[in-house]
Amino acid sequence: MVLDILHSGRVNYWTGGYGRLFEAELAKFLGVGRALGVSNGTVALELALEALGVGRGDEVIVSPYTFRSSATCAARVGAKMVFADVGEDHLLNAKTIAKALTKRTKAIVVVHLYGQVAEMDPILALAKERGIFVVEDCAQCLGGEYKGRKVGTLSDVGCYSFCQSKHITAGGEGGAVVARDQQVLAKVESLRDIGWDVGSEPKTFSLVGTNARLTEIQSAIALGELRRFAKWNLPRRARLASELMKGLAGHPLVKALPVDTPERQASFWLMPFVLDEKKLSDSVAAFIERLQKEGALAYKIMWPLMAPKKTAARLIPHTVGFWVHPTIAVRDVKKTVAIFKRVAEELLLPAAGETHRGTVKRSTAVR
Repeated sequence: MVLDILHSGRVNYWTGGYGRLFEAELAKFLGVGRALGVSNGTVALELALEALGVGRGDEVIVSPYTFRSSATCAARVGAKMVFADVGEDHLLNAKTIAKALTKRTKAIVVVHLYGQVAEMDPILALAKERGIFVVEDCAQCLGGEYKGRKVGTLSDVGCYSFCQSKHITAGGEGGAVVARDQQVLAKVESLRDIGWDVGSEPKTFSLVGTNARLTEIQSAIALGELRRFAKWNLPRRARLASELMKGLAGHPLVKALPVDTPERQASFWLMPFVLDEKKLSDSVAAFIERLQKEGALAYKIMWPLMAPKKTAARLIPHTVGFWVHPTIAVRDVKKTVAIFKRVAEELLLPAAGETHRGTVKRSTAVR
C-alpha cells in the first residue's frame, strides 16, 4: 500500500484518496457521520478549542494529571488553564470540575486517561447548565465506550491521537477530530488547511489556519491499523487486561483496580493499579523498580503533576501501570502477576499478630 502511494507520486492529502478513505472508515467505526484526520493529537485539541471559539479572556478546565498537551492546548489558543482535581479513578468528574468553574469558563477538556472512560453524564449535564463546551481527549481511549457510545462522540468535540504509543498509529504521528456540530467540524477542516474555505475555487481564505493534514502514507498506515483494531487489537488488549485484573484483584497491596464496567467500557491503553504504600516496607517507587528488575511489565506513571491538586498528587506516586499492548504474550502477563505477588510477599509489612514478612527496611526515597 505504501509503495503504491510512493510509485503513484500522489503523496499529499489532496492528491490521493487514502486520507479520505481513512476518515470515512474511522467515522463508521465511531458511529458518526464524519471524521477529520489531522497531523497529531496535540494539534487535534488545539484546533478543537479554536473552532469552538475559545481564546483570550476565556478559561478552560483541564486535568493536572495527564500528558501535557491535554492541558496546554488551552494556553496555545490564548486561554487560561484552570486545573481541577481528579477523582479516585484518576479522571475529572462533575464534582471536581464544579469547584473550578468561574464566570470565564468556556470549555472543559475531559481526558479518558489510560483507556478508562470518564463518568460523562454528570459532566455533560453540568456543562449544559452553564453553557460550557466539552472536549473529549480520547488519545488513550480509542474504542472505549460510555453507555454503548464510543468516547469522543458524547460531547461537542472528540479528539484522538495516533502516535506510535497509542492504540493505533499513523506511522509515528497522527490524530483525528469529530464534532457534534458540523459547522464546528467544517471550521476544524478549514483551520487544518491554512484557513482555506474548503471547496472554494478559486481558493478563498476566511480564517488564519495552519497545515495539519495527514499525508497519504500516514493515512494508509492508520487505515491498515484501524481495519484490524476491532477484531484483533482491542480484543487482545482486553484479554491481557483480564489476566491482570483476575491475577491482582483482592491482593492486599492493591487499593484500586482500573475502571472497566458495562457502562464505562475501557479500551485498555495502560492498566493503572493503585497500591497501598502503608503496607510496604519500602516506597511504591522502589517496589516498581524491584518489579522491573525481576522482569515484570511494570512502570511508574510517566508524567509529572502539573498543579498541586490533592487526589492527583496522591495517586501519581502510588500507582503502578502495566502495559497491555496487543503484541505482548499472555504468558508474559501471567509472569508479571507472579512477580508482583512474589515481590509483594517479600515487602509487605506484617498484619497485626503476624511475624515480619520481609527483610527490606523502608528507604528514604522521595514519597
